[in-house]
Amino acid sequence: MKLKIKHMELLVPLTIDLDILFFGNHTCKNPKLTIPHPYMLERIFVLTFLADILPNQITQTKTILEWKNQLDQNAVKIIENNQWY
Repeated sequence: MKLKIKHMELLVPLTIDLDILFFGNHTCKNPKLTIPHPYMLERIFVLTFLADILPNQITQTKTILEWKNQLDQNAVKIIENNQWY
């Protein structure tokens, strides 16, 4: 996928990386795409928000919430007031 961003009054094409965590119960593994995402269960910044919307989703014998609770919770700081910038 290419995005065009106005940068210094020029339109510059940029390639973006889109990580697909799940696609229903489908799986896919080829050089360009792996579903489910191969590292999502190791990344607290992914599981923190995924557990908010799919806490009971089972993947590899555990729920998302169980996977999240195994990781260091202090590695992510939730900013409540949307002032992240």
